[in-house]
Amino acid sequence: MKKILLISAIAIFLASCTTIGFENPVPKNTQSLTKFPKELIGTYSDGQKDTLVITETGFVYGRPDSTLFYMNDKLEKGKVELKKFNEYYILNKKSEKAEIWGIIPFIFRNGKLEVYFANLDTQKEELRANGDTAATINTVIEQLQKVTPVKIQDKADNSEDKDYIVNPTNEELKQLFEQEFFVKVMDFYRIKDK
Repeated sequence: MKKILLISAIAIFLASCTTIGFENPVPKNTQSLTKFPKELIGTYSDGQKDTLVITETGFVYGRPDSTLFYMNDKLEKGKVELKKFNEYYILNKKSEKAEIWGIIPFIFRNGKLEVYFANLDTQKEELRANGDTAATINTVIEQLQKVTPVKIQDKADNSEDKDYIVNPTNEELKQLFEQEFFVKVMDFYRIKDK
């Protein structure tokens, strides 16, 4: 499941997950980094067969012989932007199908990258596990709206599915982290420097 969540994050919006989209790269009023910091550059393993290679200006994830688990991107203003937010780095990637951004927060500590993702289905299941057996996506959206306004619109390619789009201030983004809308989906372990 964790691998599927990460792939969903990287692919931005797969139909099987209910995700949060962002109107703009986050955090707001923060310069995008033009290069990955030196401490992040290297080769990482997800503990299975896939690797993540971070270079100065881009990254490659997965296996080139697999279209599902392969992604090769460079930092580029307006398409793929990296920003720092407190102890996190946030990779912002613009959706090819809509004018919204998907984000992948991660933190580097103890020689590994901890990758996070906001999946509303996960929030719903956590509410159910904690006793709210009637929790639905609407329940989660109501909680999300207590932190930041949410625009709900039909997905461009499927009118039955919805995009939940936010444009949080930096304080609201901080609250999203504090209220655990972002959950850890995977660890990448460094196997080689540069």
